[in-house]
Amino acid sequence: MKKTLALLLALSLVFVMFAACSSSTNNTASPTPGAEATPSAATGDATPDANPAPEGKTLSTQGRSYPVDDYDYPTEPFNYDLPLTTDDTVFTYFTTSFLAAAIPAEGLGTMPYQTMLRDKTGVHIDYQVSAINDMNQTLTLMLESDALTDIVTWASLYWTQGSQNDMVTSGFYANIADYRQDMPNFMYQIPRWDFNPELIASIWLNADTIVSVGGYIDNSLPGTGYFIRGDWADALGFNAETILTYDDLHNYLTAVKNEYSKPDAEVFPIEFFQTVELAAGTFFGGMQTGLISTLITPRVVDGQVTYTQTEDVDYQALKLFLDWRDEGLVDPKYVSNDLTSAFMSQLTQGLTACYAGNPSEVLGVETASVDPNARWDPITYPVLNAGDGLKFGHGVPAYVYIAGGWSFNAKGQNIPVILNYADYFFTDEGSFDASYGVPGEDYNTPQTNYYYDDDGAVQRTDFWHNGWKDFASMGANSPSWMSFLYGNVSFFEPGLHNHLANYAYEGGQRLVDAMYKWAEQGYISPNPDGSNYDWPSAQAKLTNEQSAEVATFSSDMNTWIEENYGFFLNDTTPLTEETWDVWVDGLNTATQYPRYKLIMQQVYDDYMAARG
Repeated sequence: MKKTLALLLALSLVFVMFAACSSSTNNTASPTPGAEATPSAATGDATPDANPAPEGKTLSTQGRSYPVDDYDYPTEPFNYDLPLTTDDTVFTYFTTSFLAAAIPAEGLGTMPYQTMLRDKTGVHIDYQVSAINDMNQTLTLMLESDALTDIVTWASLYWTQGSQNDMVTSGFYANIADYRQDMPNFMYQIPRWDFNPELIASIWLNADTIVSVGGYIDNSLPGTGYFIRGDWADALGFNAETILTYDDLHNYLTAVKNEYSKPDAEVFPIEFFQTVELAAGTFFGGMQTGLISTLITPRVVDGQVTYTQTEDVDYQALKLFLDWRDEGLVDPKYVSNDLTSAFMSQLTQGLTACYAGNPSEVLGVETASVDPNARWDPITYPVLNAGDGLKFGHGVPAYVYIAGGWSFNAKGQNIPVILNYADYFFTDEGSFDASYGVPGEDYNTPQTNYYYDDDGAVQRTDFWHNGWKDFASMGANSPSWMSFLYGNVSFFEPGLHNHLANYAYEGGQRLVDAMYKWAEQGYISPNPDGSNYDWPSAQAKLTNEQSAEVATFSSDMNTWIEENYGFFLNDTTPLTEETWDVWVDGLNTATQYPRYKLIMQQVYDDYMAARG
């Protein structure tokens, strides 16, 4: 249950990525780009005569040719003739919804956004919606009964029959590389990003295989950071622009607790989650480490692989957290905080002053606050000393592979057409549809997401601004939740997602500025020379043999770590330098951690050698 809650919480932050360091894959190097393409079987209204082939090397889809380079990557975007198909084939789609109770009895496919997509593309979808906690069991049953849907979302979280490669070689999932010509816009993103090796390794499982189609983020920016009650800071003589270090933040939080706590309503000024951090480095990145209470995370310092929760700096990070907790600065409810909604009442009732969130949530928090003057301002990621740089936990990828995107049934109906459908969301028109949703005539048009004002600018409607409140009992806490029913969900649906669409309203620019504020301090993906501490997650992968060995001890090792590290957090073991040394010694003698480090060092060294 704890891992499920941690997953849900991680997914609430759009740019959090799962580490791939222990994935069961069969390659350690990036693929050569020139995998041979299989001739397309897609059909469409266009004819080769009506769309003459361009000069040079080409591929084709929907009956039309387009130019590619020597490695079969498109050299320009591809614009589809709509509808993509005119037949009445109904494709099945296994998915989930964070607002399942809001889906009408007639089904998800009858809702405005899904209806709009069907009318535009001609592709009919039967949405088979599963509760998130039931997805693993449901998918397992579908695989066992050979009843897989045409589209499977979140497939990478549920490799129930073995490795990702096994899912292809066993005939469950189609190898998208065999149909790459039917996804020209998805493949075009690779040269668009200058053949970024991290991007290539995220997409290609090996030199011949693509298992899933995820989403790209246009205008990549950090999506998560810390906010403080700016109006309280003003009253107390603080300023978000000058809260730079952990000491600065500590002073602000202490002043808040002293000023705003009441006998009947104690204020705990900062919120954490049950895992402390959601992704390693989101708070302790300023110490060049991370603290996830249930997970150690790889970190590469000067070419040497080590893990969080194991070094002197990790002792300092844990000590800071426990000291703040013992001073009453940390909300003790953190032990049960799975989603931001778990402490929404603290945010809106004036019982806290600092939390990690996505800027798209801020409007909802401020609107729901009992204090009409409540204002949440972004602060930079705290660091030990003003001017310190960040080396860990703050890379922002262009490719969002959080939940694996879509995989496709190898035995499914007309695979080229359904791949064209997925690829449509990487076109300008499809990206706009996915990011903005259903158009309305004006601000008050019901069941719509945006309209054009008198100046021709896109503006969000009243329904988008306030419709989410009808779902508050289901966990919705901001307008961005409207995307769960009225737009593509960047967590697990493919497309070129414009996350800035969430700020198309008066006053939204200040929240966009928050992300630029974090971007100026952080870094966009690891440096090419490897100087950052982040593990090159998509590229440095275990071989099958290494994965098999790790599998023999990883479960026992992880259980030992979770239980024994947890002793510090539940006060079973007081944190001292001596007890910390006992923890580290036990990790090295009671588990296979030393062997695990050696294996991961070899993986990293092989990766660096292959990169040249």
